Parts: sequence; structure tokens; C-alpha cells
Amino acid sequence: MIDLMPSSMALLAPNVNSYRRFQPGMYVPTQASWGHNNRTVALRIPCGDRHNHRVEYRVAGADANPYLVMAAIFAGILHGLDNELPLQEEVEGNGLEQEGLPFPIRQSDALGEFIENDHLRPLFRRTLLPCLSRPVKMMSCCSLSASSQKQKLSGC
Repeated sequence: MIDLMPSSMALLAPNVNSYRRFQPGMYVPTQASWGHNNRTVALRIPCGDRHNHRVEYRVAGADANPYLVMAAIFAGILHGLDNELPLQEEVEGNGLEQEGLPFPIRQSDALGEFIENDHLRPLFRRTLLPCLSRPVKMMSCCSLSASSQKQKLSGC
């Protein structure tokens, strides 16, 4: 799951405003990581009683489609199992101050990583890629300055 998290951000943070919370000082994970009872990591394993085990997936926002979030999680699990990937070292202390696989901080970068990922692209290419890329391209055009907007609109 951890290996594909950065490339899955287009599904986990589906719109431009989703990326406002992935900034330093916002108390959300900014990189793919895990830890026990650590609220600064992407995958938190709470320490509770022995009958209450779970993993908190702390990356997806409330604006994400829960079905696409689950698809991204299952794709990550499948990728890890198929490739027998080892579990990275647990983050102890403040995960926001440690180095790891960083998340893209802009929607256009997230879409680029999603499209370029060799594991995700075959799983989602026919139905999802056109739906994700069109709004991102339109938002890019809308955010251009007025003087260059007319030149760029023809490419959207």
C-alpha cells in the first residue's frame, strides 16, 4: 500500500482544494509512511486493546470517492503481494520531519504520477483516466493569466 500511495493521490485527493491540507503545519501526512499510534503518518496502527485492531488510512479526504479509495488501497495491497515488497521501517516520532515517499502537492502532479504508474495505469485506464484528466486540464486552463488564457484554451 505504501509504495503506491503517492501515485494514488489523484484518487485520494480528487480536486484542487484537496491539496490545501497537504502542506507543512496542517497536521496531515505529507509522505507515505506507517507507525504505531502515530498521528503524523499515513498508515496509523492505533494501540488499543487486543480485540480492537485496525489500520487508519489517513490520506484520503472526505471529498474522495470511497469506492475509488478502496480500489487504490486494494491495488496497493495487490502490488505489494505480487512483488513481495518488504515493509518499510516504522516511523517513530514526528513523521512530518522525516524523509519518505513524498505526496504530490498539486492536482496536476498527482494526475501525472497516476498516469505514469505502471501498476495503476492498466487497472484504471479505460474508465477512469479520461474522467480524471479532463477536469484537471480545465482547471489548469482556468488558472492561467488572462493574457495567456486565450492561447492555452485551444490545447484543453
